[in-house]
Amino acid sequence: MEGDYSEFYVGTKSQVILYGTTTCPFCKEARSYLKSKNISFVDYDVDLHEQGRKDFQKLNGEVVPLILIGDRKISGFNSQAIDDALSQLNN
Repeated sequence: MEGDYSEFYVGTKSQVILYGTTTCPFCKEARSYLKSKNISFVDYDVDLHEQGRKDFQKLNGEVVPLILIGDRKISGFNSQAIDDALSQLNN
């Protein structure tokens, strides 16, 4: 889903944010995938990080991982959607 997510990047040096948990296997996959592509990202555990939980709720998050990449919001782990969003980010 495309939108203006600029308010969530304030105070970060990255244009990639992952909202997840430590127990979610898809969150672990998403983290590993981003790391394997050498993508710098902010990682919020919505169970432990209060601001991350507030942002997740504000984004109407229903599932983890929820990933913001530039002007894209991706719910769940989808490597093709991540690649597409990353390619748009670099343009």
